[in-house]
Amino acid sequence: MNVIAWDENTAAGHSMLVTDGDHEVAIFILRLYQGVGIGTELTRSILGYGEKQDISKVWLTVERWNHPAIGL
Repeated sequence: MNVIAWDENTAAGHSMLVTDGDHEVAIFILRLYQGVGIGTELTRSILGYGEKQDISKVWLTVERWNHPAIGL
């Protein structure tokens, strides 16, 4: 599952749920669009999809400096 946030012709952000035995969440936001809630909405969308697919546990890898992702 992939969700893309568009700003006209620019893909401002992208989230995906990768199923390969486990369920990994990945999310990417262009620096210009960070801090305005796009990541929150993409996360809600992708996790909502996972919930509808009866997925109860997901994981993601986070860099130590990425405090918003750590908060997730």
